[in-house]
Amino acid sequence: MTREEHINYWLESAEHDLETSESLLNSEKYDWSLFIAHLSRLVGK
Repeated sequence: MTREEHINYWLESAEHDLETSESLLNSEKYDWSLFIAHLSRLVGK
């Protein structure tokens, strides 16, 4: 896997995590929503 492929993988993963966080927020699962959003922010800087 090239460096660019690694970067794209992590960015796509962060986008997925953010979508998951939004879904959890809509389900009123606030603690998990915040946790997942935090993880996506760490990756997607």
